[in-house]
Amino acid sequence: MPYKKCYHAYLCRFMEFQYGFSVEFNHQSRSTRRELLDIRPVDIKRFFGLLAYNDPDYDITAGHRPTGCCSSNLAAAKRVLSFYMPHRTAPWCNGQGNPTRSAPVNDLIKEVKKFEVRGEGC
Repeated sequence: MPYKKCYHAYLCRFMEFQYGFSVEFNHQSRSTRRELLDIRPVDIKRFFGLLAYNDPDYDITAGHRPTGCCSSNLAAAKRVLSFYMPHRTAPWCNGQGNPTRSAPVNDLIKEVKKFEVRGEGC
């Protein structure tokens, strides 16, 4: 797997979130192909929820607003995670492909963008 120093920090933070912060990832950590293939769109959506809403299980009907980061930060994080995906050019379909290209992940970014335009976001 290729390694980009500037991208690796985002991947480490995601993998720590994925493992419940019980495992520490650092600049020397490498994710295996199996670990990357086990990532699902719901995992990425929950991680983005943590980044944007400071709560992975956010609920906009309960008044949560994206004050943690902007949609551009989420798009950058999506690009980073996509860079490391084994099937990065394939769309997400039937549980295979690149989970960053799934509808739930893209919908979350669009949702955060709408809040920004309304002045209710970061």
